[in-house]
Amino acid sequence: MTDRSIRGRLGPAPRERAATPEAKSEAGALIPVAKVLRPWGRRGGVLAELSTDNAARLLPGRSLLLGGSQEEGGSRITVSAARDHSPGRAVIEIEGIDSIEAAEDLRGRTLYAPRSEIGPPPEGAYYAFQLLGMRAVTISGEVLGRIVEIRPTGGADLLVVHGSGREHLIPFVRSICPRIDPEEGLIEVDPPKGLLELDEI
Repeated sequence: MTDRSIRGRLGPAPRERAATPEAKSEAGALIPVAKVLRPWGRRGGVLAELSTDNAARLLPGRSLLLGGSQEEGGSRITVSAARDHSPGRAVIEIEGIDSIEAAEDLRGRTLYAPRSEIGPPPEGAYYAFQLLGMRAVTISGEVLGRIVEIRPTGGADLLVVHGSGREHLIPFVRSICPRIDPEEGLIEVDPPKGLLELDEI
């Protein structure tokens, strides 16, 4: 989910997942790029789970914020190298982190990029952070709730919608989500029969 934008076959979203509400910088909201899982190797590398499919975010020399904004005690780091590890994960090397002990201090922390640095998504696609928090309403006017998660699958992403104590899983495809309005914060849903047979949260 994440700069993964979501297409509405829409198809998988380019992802730039939304940062937590408190993650702010002078440039505006911060977008998570990767979360450090654990040290990797003996020279300070880390294995990270990616929140973006934009490889440029991790090019050598790229500056990111570690753990939030500088005002909140976060620090700016510079990527020295990155390589694919497995789907959705990468091994990242950071300038000044050159031992297992130093890498261990990064475990569980998140690398952020300012939202202001993110360009527009491809035509017909949406960044995941644009969709989170949107209201989901059926074409007949029934309010389903708000989007709380974008869940990747082998095909179309699922919009996880919570409302009135229930959870809806809405495939993000054009036939089911015919209207997406980021300015209004609204997604219209044209649910096929049986889709809204909901489970309680």
